[in-house]
Amino acid sequence: MVTLSPSGTYGWQISNADIVLEAFDRIGIRGPAITDAHMQSVGRSFNYEMQTAANRGVTLFSVQQGTPITLVQGTATYSLPANCVQMLDTYYSIPNGDGTYTDRIMLPMTRTDYAQIPNKATQAPPNRYWFQRTLAPQVTTWQVYDGSSPGALMNYFFLSQFQDVDIVGSEGPDLVNRFLEAITQGVTARLAQKWARPLFEIEAGLAKAAWDEAASEDREQGPLRISPNFSRYNRR
Repeated sequence: MVTLSPSGTYGWQISNADIVLEAFDRIGIRGPAITDAHMQSVGRSFNYEMQTAANRGVTLFSVQQGTPITLVQGTATYSLPANCVQMLDTYYSIPNGDGTYTDRIMLPMTRTDYAQIPNKATQAPPNRYWFQRTLAPQVTTWQVYDGSSPGALMNYFFLSQFQDVDIVGSEGPDLVNRFLEAITQGVTARLAQKWARPLFEIEAGLAKAAWDEAASEDREQGPLRISPNFSRYNRR
């Protein structure tokens, strides 16, 4: 009896070009039948699928820690990286004088919340922020930093836009391994919509199931704590 052993490696990946070939295979278009028109079509579809993936919510592998923003007295609005899709955990860092910091969480607010603030120029240690999801992302703090802690920072994590897709042999998608099937099936559905219409509904259903499966495992392990905020009711 032959005893089979696993490879002992964990490095399998797949290139963008191989994902394209796999997607065409799934709708019955084999390598020799792929034309220039097919390749131009799939390049658009692949990038649309990555954009849609970013819109589906937070994926842990696409969360980055932003470069700390040095706060300037009297300045409320700061620029963010162009690939910042959504600001996540954000905190005000006060230097302790020994190279360490004391961090205080900052809470998000909407445009409407910000608009309702009577005096937007009030200076004090900031405790809230408004993230502006524009072509050039910005963040506006409130209250406006008052210079009371020289060297104070605003630290933050953010959801990053996925990198563009080029169909070249040495390039792979901006994904972790567990999402490769979901993206491949998503590209397959988009190709079926254009090149194999009778298969579209089936492939779209498979794409949704593949994404749901990957997303269900894309979570942090930790206790869930829910605590009501009664502070406004305790004011005198």
